[in-house]
This record gives sequence, C-alpha cells and structure tokens, in this order.
Amino acid sequence: MRRLTGDPSADAYLERLAVRAQEVLGNALVGSYLVNSGARGDYLPSRSDLDLVLIVADALQDPIKRRLAEALRHAAIPCPAPRVELVAYRRDVAVDPGARPQFELNLNSGPAIDDHVALDPTKEPWFWFVLDLAAAADTALRIEGPSPTEIFGKVPRRAIIDALLESHSWHVRHDSHAPNRVLNACRAWCWIVTARWRSKTEAAVWAIETDGDAGLIAHALARRTGERRDPLPIAGVDRLSERVMRLIEAAAAGAPPAA
Repeated sequence: MRRLTGDPSADAYLERLAVRAQEVLGNALVGSYLVNSGARGDYLPSRSDLDLVLIVADALQDPIKRRLAEALRHAAIPCPAPRVELVAYRRDVAVDPGARPQFELNLNSGPAIDDHVALDPTKEPWFWFVLDLAAAADTALRIEGPSPTEIFGKVPRRAIIDALLESHSWHVRHDSHAPNRVLNACRAWCWIVTARWRSKTEAAVWAIETDGDAGLIAHALARRTGERRDPLPIAGVDRLSERVMRLIEAAAAGAPPAA
C-alpha cells in the first residue's frame, strides 16, 4: 500500500476508491489524485476530510455519473474520515481550468453528513472548484495515472482572487465563528502575499509570524486538532476576517501584495 496521508486507514480507503472508480469507468478514467490537506502532510485522522479528484478523458453521461456516485459513496465504501469530497473533471478542464471550471460529478459523502450528489456545475457554488484546482496545480498526490504536473494547469490569478472573495463571504455567512473561518482566512492571506498555497497549519504559522493575532490563530489550530473545545472570541474572528477581506479586495483592485 502506498503512503499518501500517512494514515493507513485513509490510505487504504483512497486506494479502494481509485480501484472502484477504475472498475466503473474503465478506460475513461485517466487518473486519481489526492488534494488539499491529505496532499500537504496536514491530514488529521478522524478529523480532516479527504479530498479526491478523478480525471476522465471525456464528458460522462448522467447514468454513468450516478453509477459512479453510488459505487463510491460512504454506504458502498466506508469512509474513515468525517467525509470525502470527490470531484470528477474532464482532463481538458483540469489542464486549462479557466475562471469557471466545469465538473462532471461532485460527490460529498461520509459518516458525518448526508450524501450530496451534484451533476450540474451551474447549481453548485463555483468558487470551491476554482480554489481546489488552484491548490491541486500547486500540490497534488498521484494515486493512479499520469504525473499531477501533466494534469493540473494553473488557474488565472484573477479567477483565484474572485474565488477567494466569494469563499470569504461564504464563511462570514455560514461558518461565522468556526475555526475554519480563521484558518481559511490565513490561507487566503498567505496566498495573496506570497502566491503560494500552504496547508492550514502552515498558513496559520505564517500568519502568526506576519503579525497576525497569535492567540486567536493558535486557538483555532487547537480547535482543529481537538486540543481545545472552547469557542473562539467573536470579536477577534471578525477583526481578522475583515483584515483579510481588505487585502483580497485590494488585490482585486490591482494593488501590489502587502502583508
């Protein structure tokens, strides 16, 4: 078994998903790739989600998409993480994502959630897919298929900035005082200044070293690992969020990066 996340249960699960996807798709499957925390050495067993990208040669018909979702959902292959977020893209989309990359299938499943199966990209929040592909172009781990450098092309900077604006606003509305709002703000801040995608932990450390709110960010990290359960201070979360939002808006207006 290949070492992917470093967690044997997660690694075995990912390999099972890749094999099952191959059984369903046959030659239509180009490759399977781990992205986000699992690909960046920041996976926390039983706490982090698993993010998988499938690359297919051509557009899939809806019956095949549904069959694939049925074969890969938690009820068919139990997920050791709270959830798996699996997205299938055509190869030409992954190579040249543009500002609105179109997926073939978006499946969210796992013990912590009800299954979510989407076949129509126009009915899903587009910014998640922009950011995931942008991060995949920086760091993705191959499970099966060609090298990630042959698969994932660069997302335009302006498209990333627009997606960060939407993502930041989404967290304000739906995830207002959760640790992820703080840690994703740190990732956005780090990318705006350095043009590098880092794990949540790495970005949090970078933000602390770049004059972030050390106490607040350390608190959010401790919540992520389960070391603390007490709520984050609302005023501090809002203050950091507003600071990062101003930086993203300045980048959208063409201002040079500044911490």
